[in-house]
Amino acid sequence: MVISPVIVANWTLLTGPLLISHLLNWGLFGALTVQVYVYYQAFPSDNVKCKSVVVFTYALEVIQLMLATSDAFRLFARGWGDPMALDDVGLYWLSLVIMTTLISFVCQSFYAWRILALSGNSWMAMTVCLTSVMQTGCGVYDGAMVRAVGHASELSTSIVFRASIIWSASSALCNLVITASMVYYLLRARKMTFRSTTSILTRLLIFTLETSILCAVVSVAALVCFIVSPATSLYTVPLMILSKLYSNSLLGVLNTRVKIIGGRDKFTTTSRFSSHEADSSLN
Repeated sequence: MVISPVIVANWTLLTGPLLISHLLNWGLFGALTVQVYVYYQAFPSDNVKCKSVVVFTYALEVIQLMLATSDAFRLFARGWGDPMALDDVGLYWLSLVIMTTLISFVCQSFYAWRILALSGNSWMAMTVCLTSVMQTGCGVYDGAMVRAVGHASELSTSIVFRASIIWSASSALCNLVITASMVYYLLRARKMTFRSTTSILTRLLIFTLETSILCAVVSVAALVCFIVSPATSLYTVPLMILSKLYSNSLLGVLNTRVKIIGGRDKFTTTSRFSSHEADSSLN
């Protein structure tokens, strides 16, 4: 059987975005590691659920990083200059799609739990969980289809195209539901609390709004790049960093309770995001 050669029109637009995506992946993993260390130092008395979510999320990120780095070595070292290696999806179906889906599911489930703790409204928490399960199912299916196709040059002309649209849309929907719910309940809690808790709730409100919208925008950006420029690897840049944005957002929410001694905030900070009074500082 004769295998038709892979014609590469522009090496820069194929290898360049891949290189940038791997560099950003490592950089954001470093930021996540710092956040995990801060959490470990600042909140040793957090409940087991919070600690388990942090450990599990970090473990998934380590696995994702190793899988992605394995493909980076395959492309930029062992298979450098080989068009067939560049066209092979390798383990990207797992590191870029399925691992991102699983990490986002963990983070979205955490937000659902926090929404339930803030509001006591089980219906809203269930809505977030259902949309998260929907995007997880779509993401796993998308990853399976990417593996079945096997060639990057064929992704935009196969069933992967439609699966990616559905996955990105469901992920963006879940982020929007989380954003709207968290903003509403944080605003309501802010009106009902004492002045000493206003500062941390304000920071938490702003941080939640910014990170949720950012995750939704990055998810849509990956889809737009895939649709507009399927012959390049531009879509790998937002897709590669998406899981790190989710996990950094999760740790950022937990670490908003940190109080720096001698800082501008003169009030003791407390938060319902902890099982104890979050009167904490970094030593």
